[in-house]
Amino acid sequence: MWHPETGERLGAESDALVRALRAEWEEAAEDQRAAPNCAVVVSDGLCCNALSDHGHLHPFLAQLRELLAAPGSPLRAAPHNLVVTSGRVRAGYQIGELAFGARGGSEPAAVVHVIGERPGNGQRTFSAYLTVVARDTWSVPRRVDHDQTRVVSGIADTSYDPASAAKESFAILCDMTRGVGGKFAAPVPVPGASGKHAVPDAAEAREAKRHALG
Repeated sequence: MWHPETGERLGAESDALVRALRAEWEEAAEDQRAAPNCAVVVSDGLCCNALSDHGHLHPFLAQLRELLAAPGSPLRAAPHNLVVTSGRVRAGYQIGELAFGARGGSEPAAVVHVIGERPGNGQRTFSAYLTVVARDTWSVPRRVDHDQTRVVSGIADTSYDPASAAKESFAILCDMTRGVGGKFAAPVPVPGASGKHAVPDAAEAREAKRHALG
């Protein structure tokens, strides 16, 4: 089915901004190996209310960033959330190219693209599109596409609890990083979650989603 490319590619000004931020991240790091290798992108997509409704975006991002910052996390999140107006999923892939493709190499690098879903289900839900590939892969324009991405969908305070969705997203990111050859320390306890770990059990996350959806 034909669909427009509007929202899938960044304009020249936005392209330059991402390049400048990448340089800033790398300059701030003690060495390039400590530079961020995970970009968090937020787009209103097809439903801006999915992100602006109270209890939606903030709990998801807060939980996700807590896990990404925990000792043992395989990914280092960039300090800025990159906001794309009327963005579509492929805009996140271009950000990955700009943020991680210049240096190249085999290190995994990730894009988490949080985007409002198509309206009509009555829930005002959003999705998290998760992409983890090697920097060498990001270096090839338009090489990364939907077949290399996994998605956690149906996220809302009335559907799949945003904090639970963030935990599942982090677990998937860890699995994908292993698939690219990433190595990281053993998981550590998540504050306030006795007996839980920074890498949640995937089956547990799916069970939480099942109950959240009723």
